[in-house]
Amino acid sequence: MFMKWAYVTSQQFPNWGMVFKLTCRVSLSKEELAAYEAPFPSEAYKAATRVFPKMVPVTQSHASVEENKGALRRVFSRWTKPFLTLFGDRDPITRDAEKGWLKLVPGAKGQKHVKIKGGGHFIQEDRPDELVRRIIAFVNDNPLPAKLRANL
Repeated sequence: MFMKWAYVTSQQFPNWGMVFKLTCRVSLSKEELAAYEAPFPSEAYKAATRVFPKMVPVTQSHASVEENKGALRRVFSRWTKPFLTLFGDRDPITRDAEKGWLKLVPGAKGQKHVKIKGGGHFIQEDRPDELVRRIIAFVNDNPLPAKLRANL
């Protein structure tokens, strides 16, 4: 499914507002769709959005797989700072991705991870209030150490 998106569909969308219109689980206003489209006033501005989907390592033969695995080992397997996963329960793209993060990242232990009901891939649009509430709770539950607060 993603391969078709990366190599065919993402290359053909005339505007990115349409992507959000089709993939969000809630209806977006004309103004919201225009905001997503604003950075791309013409095809000349869409080069990165045409290339990026092809850079996602979805197969073991992809050129960046080993580089990404190395980054996971070097960075995230040693990440002891608080780490929170919030995914939508209706996201077909990252379905069950949190399981890998919870297993890999030491800082994920003891955090309030959630699959947000009714949330899709663009959870900031689908369930903004719950997303913000959970992020604020995460920040409040994990205050900066006193020595770091003193430097602010």
